[in-house]
Amino acid sequence: MKHSYIIAFWSPFPITATDFCMDFFSSFFHRHGDIQCVLCNSDQKERTIRILLHADLMVVVFHQSYRELCRWITDDIYRFANCLYMIIDYFPEKDYSLIRISQDFRIPLSRLTCIPYNLKYREASRRGAVRSYWRSCTRHGICQAGMDFYGELLRSARMMLKALGE
Repeated sequence: MKHSYIIAFWSPFPITATDFCMDFFSSFFHRHGDIQCVLCNSDQKERTIRILLHADLMVVVFHQSYRELCRWITDDIYRFANCLYMIIDYFPEKDYSLIRISQDFRIPLSRLTCIPYNLKYREASRRGAVRSYWRSCTRHGICQAGMDFYGELLRSARMMLKALGE
């Protein structure tokens, strides 16, 4: 990638769990060029909306909540040109799978990603011990949840890179 890009992470609803993935995304994108990640949380001030409208990619973050998604779709007051939707704290066994969300809300699967719920990673992030968490997962080979989580982070990051290239 030859250009500078800004990826803005934002939620229309209060979400406290987005920051634990930012270290991963920031370091991943650093290897792929000049890509800055901006965490806007659920701020709806005029300055934040301007950042969101000018970002090269907007990542709208939701919980796995049908009500939140319905409210966003019906009350959508902001229009973003290049948008990806991310479901955080995702549980694949729930009724609201990515395929169902894609179908019900007409969001292409190429624009819908998820970050599985992973309490151990969140705690490691909070303590600043993410590297030791990854090492323990890969060294012991028994941390399947951690490896699945890592795989979804990678898949999400690659989807963002692809969306920037479109």
